[in-house]
Amino acid sequence: YRICDGGYLGGHHRFFSLAELLPENQMWWDLLERYPRQGGGPIDPANHVILAYDASGFPLVWDRRTDQLVTFFFKDRDDLDPTGPTLD
Repeated sequence: YRICDGGYLGGHHRFFSLAELLPENQMWWDLLERYPRQGGGPIDPANHVILAYDASGFPLVWDRRTDQLVTFFFKDRDDLDPTGPTLD
């Protein structure tokens, strides 16, 4: 990650630079705290790191528990989708 330090990967995902990682994640934590969801919502700061945005603007999230990338569909489904992104 440090080698590329963010940018576009495959044209579909814009990965944050190292300097952007904490501010972008903090923005989402703050937003989700202001708009609480039943059960705490899908993003858990202890288990998730938002690494990028996809071409539609949805966050691409690394899930520490599964070591997978998932998409956070906050606009329509408000959940994490493990079947979406692949970097292969």
